[in-house]
This record gives sequence, C-alpha cells and structure tokens, in this order.
Amino acid sequence: MIPIPENIALEFENNISTLNPFIVITFKNEDRVTIGKVPKYMGNTDGTELEYYEDRDLSVSAIKESIDLRDHKYQISNATISFSNYYSDGSRFSDFLEDGVHELVNSKIEIYYASLSTYTIQSNLSDSAIKVYHGKINDCKMDEKK
Repeated sequence: MIPIPENIALEFENNISTLNPFIVITFKNEDRVTIGKVPKYMGNTDGTELEYYEDRDLSVSAIKESIDLRDHKYQISNATISFSNYYSDGSRFSDFLEDGVHELVNSKIEIYYASLSTYTIQSNLSDSAIKVYHGKINDCKMDEKK
C-alpha cells in the first residue's frame, strides 16, 4: 500500500480531494524535465532545490497493479501519459530533446500526485507528494500539439 503523507490525509479528512499529476523525466545524461497538470514549485527528491513543474496540460491514465499469489508474480500495467507540445514560456517540450523522441525512450519516469498543500516530492516528509509509479519510457509519439 502506498503511504499517504500527512498533508494529503488531512485534506481527505476535510473533504478536499484535488490531486494533480506531476511527472519527472530523467534522461540518460541525468538532465531532468518536470511537468505538471498545474504550474507549481516543489522541492526535488533530495530536498536541495526547488523545481518548477511546467503546466503542459498533463494527463495520466489509470495505473493498475495485480499480484498472482500462486505464481508469486507482481505486475503493473502500462501508464499512458500525454501532455501538450504547444508553446509555453517561449518554448515547446520538443525543444528540450536534442535527438528527438528517441531520446525519451528508455529514459526514467516518475509519476507523483500532489495537492495544493504539497511542497516537495522528497519522500518521508509530512508535506510530500505521493509517488505512484517509476519506470522507463517504452514508446513515444509526438506531433506539434500533443
């Protein structure tokens, strides 16, 4: 079970339940791109600096997991992520890609959900985001819009 940080649990108790997705893409050269459903500054994973999560109309599909107790196998379904490639703050997302979409394939991706009271993605803090997925990007499709 995914642990729920104190700030989000308190919001659930008070019937405030807006959680927005945020993603972190880490390329092979360790450069990072941060994208959110809403624009937000949050502390990074080691708490050393603030990162800006750019609003690019992020959408994340449902993520399902299953456990086969008989065969001792654990499986997480594929997650489909889409976001806008429109100009934002004077650039497109594709401007960050030196080698085109091929640079995205096999890059690391982390998916978080955060509320308005979330200030960091660093785990084990009372005001952190909920990390729901981490893995590698297997496929990428891109056009001038999405």
